[in-house]
Amino acid sequence: MPLFVRRTSFEGKPKWQVRTANYLQQVHRRLKIIPGAFWKPKFGWLLPIQPDSWTALVDLFGQSEVISLPLDHTGSISDSDSQAESALSSLVETLMRKNYSYKTIKVYASYFRAFLKGINGKNLPTVSKDDIRAYLQRAASEKKWSPATQNQAVNAIRFYFVHVLGQDRNFHDLRLPRYLTPPEILSEEEVQQLLQSAPKLKHRAILTLIYTAGLRLSESVNIRLDDLQWDQKCVFIKGGRARCDRFVTLPASTWSLLHHYLRQEKPQHWLFEGPHEGPFSVRSVQQIMTQAVSLSRVNPHATIQMLRNSVAYHLLVRGNSLPAVKAALGSFHVPAIPLYPG
Repeated sequence: MPLFVRRTSFEGKPKWQVRTANYLQQVHRRLKIIPGAFWKPKFGWLLPIQPDSWTALVDLFGQSEVISLPLDHTGSISDSDSQAESALSSLVETLMRKNYSYKTIKVYASYFRAFLKGINGKNLPTVSKDDIRAYLQRAASEKKWSPATQNQAVNAIRFYFVHVLGQDRNFHDLRLPRYLTPPEILSEEEVQQLLQSAPKLKHRAILTLIYTAGLRLSESVNIRLDDLQWDQKCVFIKGGRARCDRFVTLPASTWSLLHHYLRQEKPQHWLFEGPHEGPFSVRSVQQIMTQAVSLSRVNPHATIQMLRNSVAYHLLVRGNSLPAVKAALGSFHVPAIPLYPG
């Protein structure tokens, strides 16, 4: 669960305001233990502005879960002017209201922050398409952006002008064509070798579920115990890309592994829990994958995304239809599917 932190003022004193996209009791229990933290209905959680408060947030929730608006990672105020600060906050708050994932929010905020610096304080409602095109060309040249990176920047800028300012703008001609390449996959034998190489039961359970359910990395750490539908032998995946909720049927072998894992680990709320009863971090899952790859000696460049690519290909070669694979994996990218080898 991401925390959004911004500087505010309460009763004439500067404070850090901490907000979450959704209410979770365990998040509030952890915030309570931070010295000087208190709750106000119209503000949310307020913390004293001091290094110990920022350190406590990172220790309790993880660096990747603490998103600063418009603070940098040290907790200091950014150099942007008041217009830029207000625009960035409006962008993030609108993304939150529309229930975008925190990963998308971080990406959009990063590109939009760079755009604000690039236009040198120009009044945003009067920024023209030519201004945006000039910025994109300059940034792409200086930062060696790929077409995909430039398109992400366009998406962030477009979101602000269309959804925050309410301007009816056409940005199609600013986007660059995507050049798709065949995604890398592992054979079924390599997948089994990798899964069996995970040294701990919890690690095998995580990687096996990711493969058999075709999960994205972010989805794998956000499954609650209540999302397991034992009678239907399926798991509910909430808040996937494009907010595409779905049910995924799991094979009996995966259910058996999960049952064994639950009896041994006894998680309280999340299927895979980290410290303080919070969800497992994406960084931890990546480290588990790296360790399993090293021990199994399969493709040394194998990633979580490669597991997802692999199950899509394996389902197709077993005779499953493209729409069925898309539904199971949650809006899996259509043009990439036919490019799988074989």
